[in-house]
Amino acid sequence: MDIQTNDDTNLPSSSSVSERYICNCYSCIFVKNILIKKLVEKWEPNIYNHIRVEHISQCSRNIVHQVFLSLRCGEEQKHEQFIVKLPKMGQDSAGFENEVRLYCMKEKFLIFRTLFPFCHLATYFSSNFPYPVVVLKDLTKYGYTQFRCKLDRTDLRICMEVLAKFHGTTFRLQNGNDYVSRALSYELSKNKEKRMNQRSKSVRNFLESISIIGLDCDLYEKIKLKLQKIERLETEIATTIIHGRFTRSKVFIKYADGGCYIQLIDFQSMTYDSPAIDFGRIFLTNLPDEYNVSSLEELFRSMLEAYLEKLKQEYPEVPSLLVEKDIIHNMILSYIYLNAQEIEAIENHKTILDMLNKISSLD
Repeated sequence: MDIQTNDDTNLPSSSSVSERYICNCYSCIFVKNILIKKLVEKWEPNIYNHIRVEHISQCSRNIVHQVFLSLRCGEEQKHEQFIVKLPKMGQDSAGFENEVRLYCMKEKFLIFRTLFPFCHLATYFSSNFPYPVVVLKDLTKYGYTQFRCKLDRTDLRICMEVLAKFHGTTFRLQNGNDYVSRALSYELSKNKEKRMNQRSKSVRNFLESISIIGLDCDLYEKIKLKLQKIERLETEIATTIIHGRFTRSKVFIKYADGGCYIQLIDFQSMTYDSPAIDFGRIFLTNLPDEYNVSSLEELFRSMLEAYLEKLKQEYPEVPSLLVEKDIIHNMILSYIYLNAQEIEAIENHKTILDMLNKISSLD
């Protein structure tokens, strides 16, 4: 069974007319009357003569707009497209502010400029902008498409390598000495108590879930003991800044000129945790409905090898042996962090748990 991902994203792949609507809510008015005018001021003598703002996401945390802009530059008419992302009024904007911090560092880390969409503007509250806002290049205009259906082995490997590039950058980032790097690391690491409480809740829910009904007593007790152990751990073996919601819908891909170009989006769920959380989510939500434990183990080891190889390329100083140990040790943790929709889409729970046991994730 597959799951059609509908994660909160800040870039569209495609939307039907019925999925989009035009309105004059506070965010549309802000984009039309304030935001675009400020952007266009930087492009003089360009003058915009038409603007269309459309909602493309109605997720719980954000308002996401696709903006179509016509510019007149002398006798030439140009057309631009942007993605504008704002937090909803009344929502906790801490995650959004961390995403702004990340985009603000794009000039410092070259990989950010190649792995993330070009960011025209990322700002907190200011005299010019009453709301925190991010303005991104619309990837769909440039031929990028979003992974929607369950990934095959080739595409899963691509996503693992993208994840390794991101983690390689964050390992380097957390060792940085500049103010912005330290600020982001501090903001993400200070929520340890909240993170541990969420972990305890996830452990309790999992031990009561249908996923482990029908397991033999020995395997159930082994899982229970392992979860009780990691529930009490305050730190992981190789903690770093992770994406937090790394699913296939967060990856955009384009094939051109004989190459493969990848862009990664949506960083509001970033946190300070085990890299296994990201690795496990993309791996577990794209597994085939396979009931052969050895086949799943072979796929896991192949993807882990690809991830570690790319990780070491991106950041040679990374403690790769510790990262490998951490991912194996915490795969069961990534499993219990799957949401209800992701869990429901999995049919071979027992085979997966047997595979986790075989790779020593339950030890």
